[in-house]
Amino acid sequence: LIEHNGEGNAVETVDGLPRYYYDWENVEAGVTYRYFVYAFKSDDAFWMVQIVVDVESLDKYEDDVSRWAHSVTFRNADI
Repeated sequence: LIEHNGEGNAVETVDGLPRYYYDWENVEAGVTYRYFVYAFKSDDAFWMVQIVVDVESLDKYEDDVSRWAHSVTFRNADI
């Protein structure tokens, strides 16, 4: 994932979950977003979950990002 996106920090474990993050700027809108990328493994697949926060709102939401990532669950379903 890091190689595909071509940027970001190294993979780190935060609150027991592997993640990395990178910033992307929407030049037209003048907004920079931070993408927190988590990797999960279910019984039969790997999953990537991205949580995106406006960089200007990081102070407000940074503590919530880990909680949101921990709320991810997988069910047996035909997708």
